[in-house]
Amino acid sequence: SELAGEPFAVTGATLSASGNLNAIAGELTAEAEEPRYGRSRLQLPLQWTPERLQAQPRLALGSGQLNTECTLALDEPYAGQCDGELRSVSLTPWLGGIEGVISSPVQLSLQLQDGPNLQLALPAFDGVLAGRPLRGELALASADGSLWQLERFEARTERNQLDASGQLSAGDDNRLCLSLRAGALEELLPELQGSLQLDAELDGGWSEPS
Repeated sequence: SELAGEPFAVTGATLSASGNLNAIAGELTAEAEEPRYGRSRLQLPLQWTPERLQAQPRLALGSGQLNTECTLALDEPYAGQCDGELRSVSLTPWLGGIEGVISSPVQLSLQLQDGPNLQLALPAFDGVLAGRPLRGELALASADGSLWQLERFEARTERNQLDASGQLSAGDDNRLCLSLRAGALEELLPELQGSLQLDAELDGGWSEPS
């Protein structure tokens, strides 16, 4: 099968649960294979009552992990919140071979009343990009989980900074405004020298942007 346009295969999964009509506790474990991170493992303890659903997802990637604590209210206004952290997740599979790793607090909120409303934030990420310290922040919002508004993105090394905003999707409905201020291109690619300032707008699909 595919996930966000990438090959994805669940290689094993188990679900256990016990309880009654007032409270149920369970746990889902699953393993998957995908091309960017290889084998990944999900552990998902769950606790249900008529008022709320609580979960503690633990996702171990081929490089790094995601740990969160989530609560979803099962009565109006049907709102949920997840707080957690990324730990040493590799960026290299997304950067064409440039070495990178990131850690960050993670905040996810969900509002179901009057239609779904998702908000995802990495409010202060840090890590390493091409051997240089990396800092930044990210904020996304979506009404359906497939089309996302990039409200804020900033990534910076000591002498380079990239800012972006716009609209993201897995298909062709992408619109991005980018601002790059690169005072030292060799920080990103050693074979490059000099500086670059760039303001750009990108539209279309990821394979053939315009």
